[in-house]
Amino acid sequence: NGRAGVVFNAFQGVRPNVIEPGTHIVLPVLENVTFHPSLLQELTLSRRGEGGPDIDESIKALSKEGLEISADVTVQYQIIPAKAPALHKSVGPTYVGTVIRPQVRSKVRDGIGSFNAADLISTQRKALENTVTESLRQVFQDANLELRGVLLREIRDALRAR
Repeated sequence: NGRAGVVFNAFQGVRPNVIEPGTHIVLPVLENVTFHPSLLQELTLSRRGEGGPDIDESIKALSKEGLEISADVTVQYQIIPAKAPALHKSVGPTYVGTVIRPQVRSKVRDGIGSFNAADLISTQRKALENTVTESLRQVFQDANLELRGVLLREIRDALRAR
C-alpha cells in the first residue's frame, strides 16, 4: 500500500516492528501510529520552488574560481520500510526538513565548489551529479533512507541568470 506504520508507545517509546497492511491491535490512549510513505519520493530545489512560483529554492554556490553558480536539483529517495522505526526514532516525521533538504543543499554546494564554472555549465554536469550522489548516499543510509537518484535539472551562471 506504499506506507510503513510506526507505533509509538507512551511507556516503551518507538516499537521496533513496522505495521504491515492488515488489521492490528493498537491501544488507543497509550499508542499512536504514524504512517511514513514508502514509495519513491522526490524533493526539487529550483528557481520555481515547490513553495510557490515566486520562491527561489535553487542552490547557489561559488565555483572553484569564485563565480556564483545556481543549480536546480531533484533528489529521489525512499524510506526503507524495515528501517522506518529507526528513522522515526532518530529523526521523526520531519526528515525532509531536518535531513534531506539541508544535506542536499550542503553537498551540492560542496560539489559545485570543486569544479570550474565553465566546465560545470558545459562538460562536467555528469561528474557533478556523480560527486553529489556519492556524498549523499552515506548520509541517507545513516538516516535510514535510500537515495535513488540525484538529477541536476539546470546549472546556470547566477550573474547572467539575473
